[in-house]
Amino acid sequence: MPSSLNPAEGSDGALYGTTFYGGSSNVGTVFKLNPDGSAYRVLHSFAGGGEGGNPSGVIEGSDGTLYGTAGSVVFRLNKDGNGYGIVADVPQPAQNCWKAAMAHFMAQRGPVALTATERRSS
Repeated sequence: MPSSLNPAEGSDGALYGTTFYGGSSNVGTVFKLNPDGSAYRVLHSFAGGGEGGNPSGVIEGSDGTLYGTAGSVVFRLNKDGNGYGIVADVPQPAQNCWKAAMAHFMAQRGPVALTATERRSS
């Protein structure tokens, strides 16, 4: 399944990422797995519409919560898969670039010190 970004390593050492397609409505998921590839788990399956869909990656905030963009929304999700919520709407020009969408969110809500590093393939 296509993914917009490589998984992000969380403060717990697990990898968190998104799929653009897949899940119960085929509009993407947030997943978790161990660095060795074991313990793969879908944390959230997007429904589309107002909930968002086709996510573009996640990052971990200093509060330990995952944040990401999915279509026209910025969402939050606890690392155990609970607590999904929409924290901001994204203006149309920023929807195609998750970093621009997150910058818009940060400008509107103030800083959430982001602690996760983006895991890059070599």
